[in-house]
Amino acid sequence: MFQICTLKESKGTYISRRQEIGRGLRLCVNQEGDRVEDYSVNRLTVMANESYSEFVSGLQSEIERDTNIRFGIVEKHSFANVKRAGNDNFGETIYIGYDKSEDLYRYLVKEEYITEKGNVTDKLKIAIDSEAESYESLKLDKEFIDFYGGIYEELKKRVKSYEIKDATKKKKVQLNKAILDSEEFINLWNKIKSKTIYRLEFDSKELIIKSIEDIKNMPKINSPRMFSSKNTIDKMARETGLEGRTVREDEDRLEYNIQLPDIITDLQNKTNLTRKTIIDILINSKRLEDFKRNPQKYIEEVTKIIRKNLRLMVVDGISYSKFRGGDYYSIEMFNDNELLTYLNDKIVESKKSPYNYAICDSYVETEFAKKFEERDEIKVYVKLPSWFKIETPIGSYNPDWAVVINEIDEERLYFVVETKGKSDINLLREEEQSKIKCAKKHFEALGEKVEFMAPESNPDEFMRKARNVFA
Repeated sequence: MFQICTLKESKGTYISRRQEIGRGLRLCVNQEGDRVEDYSVNRLTVMANESYSEFVSGLQSEIERDTNIRFGIVEKHSFANVKRAGNDNFGETIYIGYDKSEDLYRYLVKEEYITEKGNVTDKLKIAIDSEAESYESLKLDKEFIDFYGGIYEELKKRVKSYEIKDATKKKKVQLNKAILDSEEFINLWNKIKSKTIYRLEFDSKELIIKSIEDIKNMPKINSPRMFSSKNTIDKMARETGLEGRTVREDEDRLEYNIQLPDIITDLQNKTNLTRKTIIDILINSKRLEDFKRNPQKYIEEVTKIIRKNLRLMVVDGISYSKFRGGDYYSIEMFNDNELLTYLNDKIVESKKSPYNYAICDSYVETEFAKKFEERDEIKVYVKLPSWFKIETPIGSYNPDWAVVINEIDEERLYFVVETKGKSDINLLREEEQSKIKCAKKHFEALGEKVEFMAPESNPDEFMRKARNVFA
């Protein structure tokens, strides 16, 4: 935890709130000088000499002034630099551009996501905040679908203000010992607590063949170009927003002689493949002329292709097994880790979990927590703590929920649940898909009668499917 205490107002020199916060954030290192990435520890508290609302509005005004991003306002050019998502994350970068950005602006007005003046509406706020099937999701015309991810993120910037929490509303979360010590919760925890280790097996020949084919088919990489244009604009054009007159546009192909980088070593460091494997891929793909034209671009695209194929093959060829030493997450860790929360609309008072509040990360999770509290057949549940992690080749993974459901004949059903804004795994990012697939194999390796269900976006739909899982 780090604090900044502003003792007095600056008179002679102006120090912005952004500068003060920046200085505080640079302090967040441990005793060895390493930056701490755990957000439960790496948290900055500002004790300002003004009210909470004044500090927040002042900080956001500074951010608007310095970044030219206006909170709550969408402008006609807001989407010009949004990139199109490529099928395999390689190929030339394509942007929406100014003309299509204006078309999208008019579409958002027509669909009442924004007003004529660009102010965001409640309809857009619900679509961006909820990401759930039970809410109205963000709908775009088919001509903008390829840019959906970038458009969503851009609108999210406009809708959501920077998250600054009022420390006066911070509250310690209390343990519910009755639940923690209950037979239902102890049985649940015993079924999911074990740690696993994974082993990777994949066919390097298949990786080479697939990568060669993808590199052969990637778009041509051209030499770097420099574009320049000269425009005229008058005072009236600046005030009305009308475009000026283009006087001249030039395009120059940059020709230069440089020493080509060591591509083998570079790709070896970025993919962890052997030199022989990399050489086989590069020679047989027959695209080394692209490397001569633009070495940096070629290395970037080839790296993306190889990494993509590696991720796909690693997930398919991964297997999990329990640690021989029986390593596991102890139930006593709930006592050792203190939780703090802020009173807001993303926490749910709880009588069925180990804490008196279920601390949620999204409105989708909030809906699940409310349903878990309401439904009589849910005996106990837990929002899995951040320290409960499953190791995967692409980073650790922390599922959302563990749940116990009692059937009519008092048989207990055990579930681990991952909640997302979409219930179709194919609509998630590739990294999320891969982690979920690894988690499924992790829980299978535990050998317990626990069902991992992911992704789930609707609590009622989850309950319906849960009844049929062990039928």
